[in-house]
Amino acid sequence: MFRKDRPSAKTIAPPPVDITSLAPVEVTPAEELHALARCNYRVIFLESHEVDRAARIAVLLARKLGQPAMSWSCTRGVGLHGSTERDRNTFAAVNALAAIAATKQPMVCFMRNLPVSGPDATPEIVELIAEATNGIHTLVLFDTEVKVPDDLEASTALYRLRRPDATLIDEYVTMLVHHLATTSNVRYALDADGRALLIQSLRGLTLEEINYVVPQLAVSDNLIDAADIAAAELRRNERLAQNSAVELVKSSPNLDWLAGFVDFKHWVSLRRPVLDQRAADYGLGPAKGVLLTGVPGCGKSFAIKALAASWQMPLLRLDASSLFSKYIGDSEQNLRRAFDVAESLAPSVLWIDELEKAFSSTGSSESDGGLSYRMLGMLLTWMQERAAPVFLAATANEIEQLPAELTRKGRFAENFFVDLPPHVEGAHQFALQNARRKRDWQ
Repeated sequence: MFRKDRPSAKTIAPPPVDITSLAPVEVTPAEELHALARCNYRVIFLESHEVDRAARIAVLLARKLGQPAMSWSCTRGVGLHGSTERDRNTFAAVNALAAIAATKQPMVCFMRNLPVSGPDATPEIVELIAEATNGIHTLVLFDTEVKVPDDLEASTALYRLRRPDATLIDEYVTMLVHHLATTSNVRYALDADGRALLIQSLRGLTLEEINYVVPQLAVSDNLIDAADIAAAELRRNERLAQNSAVELVKSSPNLDWLAGFVDFKHWVSLRRPVLDQRAADYGLGPAKGVLLTGVPGCGKSFAIKALAASWQMPLLRLDASSLFSKYIGDSEQNLRRAFDVAESLAPSVLWIDELEKAFSSTGSSESDGGLSYRMLGMLLTWMQERAAPVFLAATANEIEQLPAELTRKGRFAENFFVDLPPHVEGAHQFALQNARRKRDWQ
């Protein structure tokens, strides 16, 4: 029963329409949401930056439950997903939730940007969310950043949608290429090896970003061929730098260009096999990573680049100082997005440069509202629990500023101190740099 001051509830009667298959079909996320629904979670918060992809997963969930797929947004109201027929009285969130609660036929309703937190949230909306399911409906509440209200934490589930993997990107590119060929006469001239390189150059992007990048490759000549792979990688790197706190670094140097670092080079040669699939099949978890500390300007960054090049893995640089934002919650979101990008490119190397700038032990919860402690907790949890083969490489100039939780034995697989080079190593490095530049200063 609703209070009298609430809007009257109008029953929604979704017709029994068979939702057609949408490509690409993501079985795993839909199965995981289906498992949550079968565990009586009637409200599922879905966090992602891909609204269309999230909506397709909600539709697939509805098919698995044998229920109609409905959707709501503040500009369209409630209606059958994909249909133009909408209830114009349900633009307001309160009206929509009341109408869903009054509907007797079970449904799955995908609700976009429902104001459950922030300045637009009201206790009435939070209360109506719990009542709207009526024990039979499943609400999939989508937002780019989810903060579950305290009143709903015990009875709801939070699902974070990961970026697409290589298999899903391959399926989506196939669909895009077919669409471009039929609508714009775009020709596709890539063999199997070229296609694999194209898919690799698109990893790390969302499907919606790929939807813009791939057509751009054919703008000038109506052709997608091997010459477009470098352009795809360039656009991927630009979007990563624009939309996340990480940038993809071209790691061209090799270990032979690094004078000294004898122990580090030996360690790198021994650790590479641990990242192979055979190691995972044997039961070994992801490598814990490496921490390089010491005097500025002595080759720590160069050593990390050489490590990634030696292992032939993409190198993602996370500038610790770029994580922080003046808006509440954005800093944590930036760090979470960096982890998401690194895992989508796995196996990869995530390089946190100047670690002490973001995770300094001198930070005070009184001066930053506890932000530094929350960020440190997120990093430690990810380091401990990550399943993807992402190798963490960190550099720091002032190790005494780092908290003990980061520097304790076992947090990283190995810690190396980089000091000023002795005369022999300095002369060797000078000779190497001259050789790289084809100069002889004898």
